[in-house]
Amino acid sequence: MSCDEAKIFDDLIFNETDLFSFDFTALLGVGQTINTPTITATVLSGAHATPSAIVIGAVSLDATNKIASVLIKGIVAGVTYCLAMKALQGSRELIVTGQLSVVSVCT
Repeated sequence: MSCDEAKIFDDLIFNETDLFSFDFTALLGVGQTINTPTITATVLSGAHATPSAIVIGAVSLDATNKIASVLIKGIVAGVTYCLAMKALQGSRELIVTGQLSVVSVCT
């Protein structure tokens, strides 16, 4: 998994919780949808021993089954994460990534 071409999300303030969405539309053909979305969080910079702890609850799909969303809580300031949302389209695994930084105050 690479975050080199990931979407850059707005900073998340320490202890703030927000909904982050991953749009698979560009990876899908006409009439195709996704299912079974899962999220993985890894540390790009900073230190956090359990990056998966930032994920709050389960991933959800929008009504079109093309956008997966998840709640994230900024529990460690000074860390930048790579968020990789994986989903299936038939037997094909698709991945959309995003970078998220947690800051102690608004920057």
